[in-house]
Amino acid sequence: MTEFPELILHIGTTKTGSTAIQVALRKSSDSLAKDAAAFLGISLENVQEARAYPWCQPGDAGRLLAGDFAKREEQVAAVVLAALTRLRQQGVQTAIWSNEAFFGNAKIIPLIKRLRDAGVRVRVIIYIRRHDKWALSAYVQFALKGKDYSGRVKKFADWAAPRSIKAPFLRRWQDAFPGLVELYNFDVIDDVVDHFCRIVGLVGVEGGRANSAPSNALLSAWLVHNDRSNDSVKPLAFRKLGKALDILGPLETGHPKTPPLAELYPSEQDLRSLLTNVSDDLDAVNQVLVEQGEPPLDVSNVSVRQATVDSWELDQILFQAVFSLQRQVFELQDELEKVKANRSTESSSTP
Repeated sequence: MTEFPELILHIGTTKTGSTAIQVALRKSSDSLAKDAAAFLGISLENVQEARAYPWCQPGDAGRLLAGDFAKREEQVAAVVLAALTRLRQQGVQTAIWSNEAFFGNAKIIPLIKRLRDAGVRVRVIIYIRRHDKWALSAYVQFALKGKDYSGRVKKFADWAAPRSIKAPFLRRWQDAFPGLVELYNFDVIDDVVDHFCRIVGLVGVEGGRANSAPSNALLSAWLVHNDRSNDSVKPLAFRKLGKALDILGPLETGHPKTPPLAELYPSEQDLRSLLTNVSDDLDAVNQVLVEQGEPPLDVSNVSVRQATVDSWELDQILFQAVFSLQRQVFELQDELEKVKANRSTESSSTP
C-alpha cells in the first residue's frame, strides 16, 4: 500500500480564524516546504490535478460542496489520492486541507472516510467559540457584510438562533472518526495561526488577522447596499464598490482613520501653553507696538474655536456631491446614446 502524507483536515468552525490560517499557509509555501508540509488549499486550488474541474475555485469554501456532491465524490477522491501520492514522492509528510464549510456539512464525511480507507492517515482539527461570540461575528459576516439568504436584511434574533447550534455537527464528526477529532477552545487562544502551527508542527509560518471588523459607519453603508437587493449577496459585491469609491479605508489599506476635527483643534490650555512658550517674543513685539504708538497685544483672554460639525450642513454637502455625480452620469449616458446613434447611422449607410 502506498504510504501517503498525513492529511490534516482543518474544518473550522466559521469565525474562528479560518481565513487567517488559510492566508498564512498560502503565503508560506517556502516555509511549509522546509517543514515537509504542503497546503492543498480551500477547494484544492493548490492541487494541480484539481484545477481542471469547475468545483475547484480559489477562495470559495462552498463551491466544492455545492449541488450533488455524491456525484463528484469519486472524482475528488481520485484527485486527492493522486496529489498525496505525488507529494509523498516529493518528500512531503504533512498535507493540510482547510475548509471551514466542512464542519456543518455531512456531504464531505463519506469522502474523508474513503480517503482513510485508502490508507490516508487523517487528523481532524476543529476550533469552536462561545455561541454568542460566534453568532455576533457570524451575523456581521453573513447577514450584514453579505447575505446568505434572499429578502431584506434580517435582525440578529431572526438570523442567529438556529445557526448557533454546534454539538450535533461535532458529534457527527466524532462518530465518523473516533479518536481522530481534535477540538480546541478558540476563546482562550491568543493567536489562532500560531496555535495551529504549533499543534501541526510548522515553524516558519507567519500569522496575522483576516476579515477585520469594519467601523459601524462602514458597516451601515454595507447594510444599506445589501438591503437593496432581494437576492443573496456576497461580501465582495460591496467590497468592489467600496474600493472604487475609496471608502473602505482602514479595513483594506491599514491606513489609520482620520480623527474628528474636535480632536485636532486646540483646547484653551493648548493656546495658553503656546503663549507661555512665546512670552519673551510676545514682550518684544509689544515693545515695538508701544514704540509705534499702538496698543500692545492683549493676552488676557483666549478664544477657542468650536470644532463641532453641523450634521445638516454636512448632509447638504454630501447630497450636493451625489446630485453632481448623477448629473455627470446623465451627461455621459446622453453622450453614449449619441455615439450609438451615430454608429447605427454610419452602419446603415454603408453599402
